[in-house]
Amino acid sequence: MSKQWEKKYTELIDYVRMHDSIVINKDSIRINNEVRPHFYKLFNDVGLAFLRENSSKYLRQSYLLSKHYKTVKREVSKLIGLRDYVVRTDLRKFLETPQNGLARILLDHLFDLLKMKTDIKTFEQKASRVVELFFKDHFKAGYEKWIILSLVILLDCDQVFQIPLMELDAMELRKHMYLTRDQVPAPKASEQIWLDYKPSPLFVVPDNIFHSIKLKKYVAFKAGFLEPMSTAANPSKGREWYSMKTIVDKYRNLFTRLDIKVYIGNNPEEISLIADKNMICRPDLIVESKVQKDWYQQEELQKLKLHHNILKPKLGTYVVSRLTIPEDAIRELMPEPVAGELPTEGVASRETSAEQTSQELAPEQKSPPEEPEKQPPDIHILTVGYDRSKLEPIVSALMSWQ
Repeated sequence: MSKQWEKKYTELIDYVRMHDSIVINKDSIRINNEVRPHFYKLFNDVGLAFLRENSSKYLRQSYLLSKHYKTVKREVSKLIGLRDYVVRTDLRKFLETPQNGLARILLDHLFDLLKMKTDIKTFEQKASRVVELFFKDHFKAGYEKWIILSLVILLDCDQVFQIPLMELDAMELRKHMYLTRDQVPAPKASEQIWLDYKPSPLFVVPDNIFHSIKLKKYVAFKAGFLEPMSTAANPSKGREWYSMKTIVDKYRNLFTRLDIKVYIGNNPEEISLIADKNMICRPDLIVESKVQKDWYQQEELQKLKLHHNILKPKLGTYVVSRLTIPEDAIRELMPEPVAGELPTEGVASRETSAEQTSQELAPEQKSPPEEPEKQPPDIHILTVGYDRSKLEPIVSALMSWQ
């Protein structure tokens, strides 16, 4: 029995053969404007039929995420009075119209099939694999955005700020790498929320800083980051700083593990810098999102504990799991951390001046002897799904900040 997507593909082939104004071969594609709309309708029908037959579970999960993401996005827009959300194109399409977002990634593979560069069986294998990889990456990223926006609502935020960093070309960047220090710009009030990873070659700064009416404080969120290249002239004196070299030497996954680092301050300037090339600010809280089942296998639990023990967030790590996990996996997170996993040097105290910090954290200098108090195994697992109220323990933890 023929598969539905193959029937749709046959319709597409027949349409191409009926129109001399469509030329598709191994070397070129030429589609006349008059037939282009119907060609791409048939083309998209093939992709959607393939997804329904081969990736239906991904479609179902994507539709549910999209529904909740769009709901929370509307609520935040009303709460703060936003003009826009900045989201990279592929993630935006996936979150707004999941079927189109997933179908877009089949375009090249389907054209390879039309060009006879591949066969039906190979197409099915490759297409299924790219859909799976795309889904896993974008579903996790989308759920992460839902978490952040949900926390914005629970924290009753009424303003958003961003740090306007310069965009530098390669030549300018090299100049800044060798300057003594660069100023971190002051946060500016904004009418948009940045929901994309916002890399900057100079510094790591928050994606967004919100004013929370509930906390009567400012809250910064940072989702992942790239290694910074410059030294900040004005790090906050009221924060604790780790030596970047010490952290990276002990934990090389710092720049690849995708978590949400949360910082709280009495003003936006206090939390405007997360890291420069010499030092990284100790997080107040870390949120890790887990969307797939069986994420709690032994290797991932060990990575989670190591990440927590290296960065030592003051208020703990909160693992937001979309699905329920077994009790024994939760117990696995409770033993005391292994002493060897903890960085024993490279932290600047709150009282250390900005100038002293920069000097002490220079590679040729000894690391400062003081470090935060040893953390208890303060890792909390929240089974949340799409129930915003189950994120309340994170809000309660933030309210305890002093």
